Amino acid sequence: MRKTLLIIIVIAFAGVLTILEAGKKIQQAATIKKEVPVRGINVLIDPRLRPYYIEVAQRLNLEGINPNRQKGISITIGSLPKGVLGIAMGMFIDEVINVIISTDYWFQLSESQRRALIWHELAHDIFNVEHGSVEIMSTSMAAIDTDNIDEMINELIKYIQDVRKEKI
Repeated sequence: MRKTLLIIIVIAFAGVLTILEAGKKIQQAATIKKEVPVRGINVLIDPRLRPYYIEVAQRLNLEGINPNRQKGISITIGSLPKGVLGIAMGMFIDEVINVIISTDYWFQLSESQRRALIWHELAHDIFNVEHGSVEIMSTSMAAIDTDNIDEMINELIKYIQDVRKEKI
């Protein structure tokens, strides 16, 4: 009898925890989905990543680089395989931007590393820039000198501009 009662209590407790966790996820999703479409484009950007995306978008605009995305932008934090900090799911799919940043690593990164990671993934996704093209496109965050993040961003922008000129 005691054993049965203990099992019922454990199951009930696990059920309550599951319901609470589901409630948190629903609340997070509701917060994220408050994005407003931009010029008819569906936009889904995690609020924690929005300032980094805005930095990239404003800098590209300042440099006269306007990537055209007719269908959508999705930049979220989610589960990725161990050792993967981010992934550009929209690389080589020019109609969309679709980046996922690892939940496990994002909160461990410094501010400079976060900036480098977002620039890195968006360079993959928007411009199809491959690993090793410039310093910020290194495959390892440890290999990136985050003390020189602004210089690395400048180098990436020059690379993008040069590649775009070659295609014209």
